[in-house]
Amino acid sequence: MATWIQSKIDGMFGGVGAMLTVLVLGAAMHAATPANAETAWRVSPTESSIAFRYAVGGEDQFGKFAKFTGEGSFEAKQPAQAKLSLSIGVDSIDLDDMFRTQMVKTDAWFSTSKHPEATFELKQLTKVSGDQYDAVGLLSIKNIALPITTSVTLRIEQDKARAIGEFSFARGDFSIGDDFGAMLLDVEDEVAVVFDLAAVRCDAGGGDCPTN
Repeated sequence: MATWIQSKIDGMFGGVGAMLTVLVLGAAMHAATPANAETAWRVSPTESSIAFRYAVGGEDQFGKFAKFTGEGSFEAKQPAQAKLSLSIGVDSIDLDDMFRTQMVKTDAWFSTSKHPEATFELKQLTKVSGDQYDAVGLLSIKNIALPITTSVTLRIEQDKARAIGEFSFARGDFSIGDDFGAMLLDVEDEVAVVFDLAAVRCDAGGGDCPTN
């Protein structure tokens, strides 16, 4: 998986980088700010990516979401108070195949006409060591919300932050591909999501980022 992640970051999606993860930029709020100072951050979509791997007939296939937004806050030295809200434009899904891309937008799959957005809300963030964090969040797809856990690697340089990680979920749990077509195509249930999220501090060019 690590090899795949690096190959997707460096290859398929170019310089932009490789869900919901998606996905856990709340860790990126750990910037160089004074203790007890809350800092607001905004995800930079042009410098970020949310990609995923799935299998058809035992062969790996890849896709990505082109549109997403996110913002959050972090109180220095208190990662448990981190906040993150991420919204993903499901209609922006791209499987690098016109037929499959249109198929997964139908009601039996992502039902993008009825559910145009998927969301991720950070619920718990724990520092493990160094730049490693564990996160728990709520991923919502098609009005079905389920907990997701993921490990995050965080790197910060001045007013910019980057969070990279991965997680997996069963598409059937979100009623994705619950039709005869999924069986005909032999689409496996597991979906692996890799996220590469860049953020900028709001008072350093990230725009007006209200914190809740």
